[in-house]
Amino acid sequence: MTLNKIKNPKVMLINPPFYRFITFSYAYNPMGNRYIAAMLRKHEYETYVYNFDFPETISPKEPDWLPYSENYGEQYKMEMDNLDNPIWKEIEATLGKVKPDILGVTSMTPQMNTGLMVARLMKKINPNCVVVFGGIHPTSVPYETAQYPDIDVVCAGEGELTMLDLVQTLEKGGDLRNVPGLAFFDKDGEYCKTESRTLIADLDSIPYPIRDFPTEAEREFMLHRGSILTSRGCPYSCTFCARKPIWGKSIRYRTAENVVDELDYMHHELGIKNIMFEDDTLALRFKRMQELFALMEQRNININYTIQTKVHVVKPELLELLKKTGCTNIAIGVESGSQYTLDRIKKKITLEQVRTAVRLCKEFDILCNSFFIVGYPWETKEMIQETFDFMKEIDSSVVHLYMLIPLPGTELHVEAQQENRIIAKDWFYYYFQNPNAMKRDHFSNEWLYDKYLEMKEYIHRSRRDKIKQRSRSMKFIYNKVKDNIDSPKRLWYMGKRFIKLQISDY
Repeated sequence: MTLNKIKNPKVMLINPPFYRFITFSYAYNPMGNRYIAAMLRKHEYETYVYNFDFPETISPKEPDWLPYSENYGEQYKMEMDNLDNPIWKEIEATLGKVKPDILGVTSMTPQMNTGLMVARLMKKINPNCVVVFGGIHPTSVPYETAQYPDIDVVCAGEGELTMLDLVQTLEKGGDLRNVPGLAFFDKDGEYCKTESRTLIADLDSIPYPIRDFPTEAEREFMLHRGSILTSRGCPYSCTFCARKPIWGKSIRYRTAENVVDELDYMHHELGIKNIMFEDDTLALRFKRMQELFALMEQRNININYTIQTKVHVVKPELLELLKKTGCTNIAIGVESGSQYTLDRIKKKITLEQVRTAVRLCKEFDILCNSFFIVGYPWETKEMIQETFDFMKEIDSSVVHLYMLIPLPGTELHVEAQQENRIIAKDWFYYYFQNPNAMKRDHFSNEWLYDKYLEMKEYIHRSRRDKIKQRSRSMKFIYNKVKDNIDSPKRLWYMGKRFIKLQISDY
């Protein structure tokens, strides 16, 4: 298919709103768009990046939970569909200001509805704008995504080279059938999926993600807590994970020199002192981590950082290295307190490994974030209680709890479809706070929601008490002041939080 030739195309890459509509203050950084923008700018294309889901106010407090109903979340959906909502007015104004020739929309599953709304607004402003959808959800269901009338092209898989190829082809007026990694319907209504694009073997060849932010609030937050990705891919096959369609099972690593060059820029040029390593599997290669942190020491990169890893690699020699080099927090995916469930979701860990990992983190004075999921289709009430009891037993520093959502692209979604479990009315309802995405075998969704809220209340109280206790130590206060001394605004915010924490139940 050949679209109209675009001379000197202007590109806008956006993350559509979602959490803003369900009233969650969730500040996150969609790095995929920033990598794609860096690649396009390297080839001198005018490119803009907007995260339309960045919250107006950053708050650690979760909103009040809705009462259970069979139409749970419907009021959020109604507000999302209201084009008079200030969020849509803000987005429409930004689209009109930038006036892109090509709009790239990244989308996770529950963002599809809002992503389509952005596309609709874009077509209203400029009917000739080429709208491209990419990300986890479009990659998982390219045929369905390409059918939406306001979407011109789907970019499936890794995006940097595919988007560059697409933009160059549109600039030349070429045929999109010659661009690997695309899906679309041509002018005759025929579906076309081009050959899959080979994953980028040399990750060092990709420019660093751009780090310019359109608002002061986003810039201040993201430059206080920067993100970096040193590898892509995961060798495991957890049945609930939707990342495999993007990055596959093999792991590709950047060289330590390339990673440290980026960290040097982040720390010494941008002043970032706190880093989140976004890798799923950063700690799988211990020798690589030794090399990485040795280079960081040579370059005088003194940061605090967080990693996420599998529990079986959490061993004394790893924690000794992490503690020495500034690691403050380790995130682990536990998922369940039932060994039967862990085996069934192919997690390839044991409860004893989890116990050991959390215990060792405490011994080395490194915070441990544990992640749990409840509501697997086969779970019994007793299994969920096992998870609750195990959560209390290991007593990790911070606990995150979600309800299972059978996301497209996962083995669990295929099983749920085959067993006729799916009851979510559209993609908007595929989010982790909705109990009604699917049917379960051994309890009602209302029972699950009530149990979930009971567990969340325990998590909330436990976290509050731990933060309150930790915040009273002089070491904690000194480190917080030191890390934020260059931002009076953040110091004022943290001071107010400290006082509120001491005198309230939150």
